[in-house]
Amino acid sequence: MKSSWIFLALGAVTASTMLTGCNKAEAQTTRVKTQSELELLIYSGGFSMIEDRRDVELNVGINRVGLTGVSKQLDQDSVMFSWPEKKDIEVRSSTYDLGTTEDSKLLSRYLGREIELVYRSDAGRETERVTGTLEVADSGNLVVRIDGKLVVNPRATIELPPDADVVTIPQLSAEIEAKTAGKTKMSVAYLTGGLSWNADYTLVLPADSQQAELECWASVKNDSGTDYPNAKVKFVAGQPNMAMTRTRNSGVMMSGGSMGYTDTSLERVMRRPAIQTLGEFHAFSYPYESKATIKQNQINRVKMMSAPALKVKRYYEIGLDSYYGGDSRIRARMGINFTNDKASGMGDPVPAGTVRVYEPNAAGTPQYVGASGISDTPKDARVSLSLSNVFDIYAVQKVGNTKPLSKKKWQVTSEHRLHNEKSRPIEVRVTMYVPAKAVILSESAKSLKLPRDRRQWKITIPAGGEVPFKLSYTTGR
Repeated sequence: MKSSWIFLALGAVTASTMLTGCNKAEAQTTRVKTQSELELLIYSGGFSMIEDRRDVELNVGINRVGLTGVSKQLDQDSVMFSWPEKKDIEVRSSTYDLGTTEDSKLLSRYLGREIELVYRSDAGRETERVTGTLEVADSGNLVVRIDGKLVVNPRATIELPPDADVVTIPQLSAEIEAKTAGKTKMSVAYLTGGLSWNADYTLVLPADSQQAELECWASVKNDSGTDYPNAKVKFVAGQPNMAMTRTRNSGVMMSGGSMGYTDTSLERVMRRPAIQTLGEFHAFSYPYESKATIKQNQINRVKMMSAPALKVKRYYEIGLDSYYGGDSRIRARMGINFTNDKASGMGDPVPAGTVRVYEPNAAGTPQYVGASGISDTPKDARVSLSLSNVFDIYAVQKVGNTKPLSKKKWQVTSEHRLHNEKSRPIEVRVTMYVPAKAVILSESAKSLKLPRDRRQWKITIPAGGEVPFKLSYTTGR
């Protein structure tokens, strides 16, 4: 019995050896299972570019090479072949086969062709071998013609010869014409869905400190249906336009993907990623000193960069409404500012993500205090994060009225009391909507114009004290 044959029981596949067949007059497929080099370029929009290099042995003339271990969401229209070591090789055609594990679908590819039925005893020993032609291969219904008779659902194991056109796992195959024989390296690049990433940040900021510890992590989600062992990984910040296609197995767009489960097997400690510019985008290499394995149906979290002594500045902001009439408290919000430069402890392009901020308690245990989003940020740019409401800094309105001066002109007067219950003085940014054409009559401090017709004042409130904030202006004509 040849060990390369495929065995199929009536209810299940009984062996896992997979061979793609062809006519005996054609070149037989050589399957290449192991990648020699693998590089992943992962975009945040739910798709990736895979570059897969494998060693192949070619004969002079026509060769058929099958690659297993490729993505189940591979975009066949994006496949590109190249030959780093040879110039006399040409790819004439390629085929992407998703394969099948259902008996009826497996055997339907062999209808009308010769098979062998192997009968065995209860002890599993072969007792008889019969050759016949497969004529029906429906689910639960098998018909084989033997010596002119139709045998329905025989109680036997079916053996298919090595050239059977049967594929049970995803395979990308190519018909290759080579002018010279020998071993060479083949590179295959393609786009795939089901492999994406997103960045998130942890920032530990001690109370009253102007120095924080920032870490940037990348969460890689692999729903592509295959593993990527020992691969170089790059994460692309920014997203190019994608020629969207539907995957043949699920019918979903390539940018889709389902959640997996968390696994931390990829965690490495590093200070800086290697950053490569790709057109208008940035690719962050992880890790630049080693490789990683990205397994299917997992979410792996890997450290991209860290700034252990990031210089930050806290700020407090109160948004007021000049028309509001009442004495309820308007609480301040706390945030932080920093500049993405070398002087602050950073200085590399930063990918968009969520920043979660923690403050150590008296025992040194980090406690969550708020979160904010950060956009794709170039180096030397300023970052402002609004984090959470503040309990002990607030404003109370005392006066808020509008007095008509004419049919189309009126005067707005507003007065608030700003309170600080902390044990140290606090500078507060007070913001308020003021019409663009308003004429300021009086204000507690010089204002700064902000976008969307808002103004900002910086007011210092003493420790445990309060100060008035007054504003008067005319608007209309």
